[in-house]
Amino acid sequence: MSVIDHNALEAYSVAGIEHRTLAAARDGLTEIEVWNDLLYPGAATPLSRHDCEKVVLVLAGSGELEIEGVASAFAAPCTLIVPRGKLSAI
Repeated sequence: MSVIDHNALEAYSVAGIEHRTLAAARDGLTEIEVWNDLLYPGAATPLSRHDCEKVVLVLAGSGELEIEGVASAFAAPCTLIVPRGKLSAI
């Protein structure tokens, strides 16, 4: 078992997004990564594909999830699920 101090992790800010990788391969994980992202109003993640399912817990705010060109509106509190290998953006 590992305890990871979030305050000790490096954070990145890019185009209205604050990102921190909370758990990943560096921690011995092989099938999943856990991220904490804060998106400011008007910001969006770039279109991307991942080799695992993507699960996003939306704690506040609203937006639009795009998967393979199909957009779905969402509002907190909710969970977004993106299947493995699908092109998506939030």
